[in-house]
Amino acid sequence: MNPNRARVKTAANEFWNVPYNMLNGDMTAKRRKLNLKKLVSTAEQADKLIAKHNLHEWRFNFDNARKRAGCCLYKEQLITMSQQFCLNAEDSDITDTILHEIAHALVGHQHGHNAVWQAKAREIGCSASRTHDVEVSAPRYIVSCRNCGTVGTRDKRGRNRVCKWCQTPVTYENYSKELWNSYHT
Repeated sequence: MNPNRARVKTAANEFWNVPYNMLNGDMTAKRRKLNLKKLVSTAEQADKLIAKHNLHEWRFNFDNARKRAGCCLYKEQLITMSQQFCLNAEDSDITDTILHEIAHALVGHQHGHNAVWQAKAREIGCSASRTHDVEVSAPRYIVSCRNCGTVGTRDKRGRNRVCKWCQTPVTYENYSKELWNSYHT
């Protein structure tokens, strides 16, 4: 049982793991509907592209990744995409990510992002880029040094962390855009 997500059955008898904030009052009904619509249309697009490239045994699903857009799991014959990436990215970035992972599936894991993979990616219409500019999710913490003023972000809170510049203990604060911007004004 995942404490952060609810298992929801759709009208098409599919099961989705959906963040609770999409189900309760934290989000407007219109926003929830738009998010669910985008997830469903992305899954349908991925299924069509997978079939178009003759990966008939392969499936598509969403995952909870916070740092990457997509993943190709060879043993499971599964292509996944971060739900957060999907909800924050433009349609062109989503399509490019799906094609990126399909290129991995077509050439095999031994090619990574080498010339063989790049050629296949371009052949099927992908940009063949390894990175994207979409912020998948905000970091969890703002880490600051009260001594020298250094500020950064982290997703995990370390114990007894010290500033790499002046070796004094750092302070962790929950991330918010407002707080982050206050450090940069």
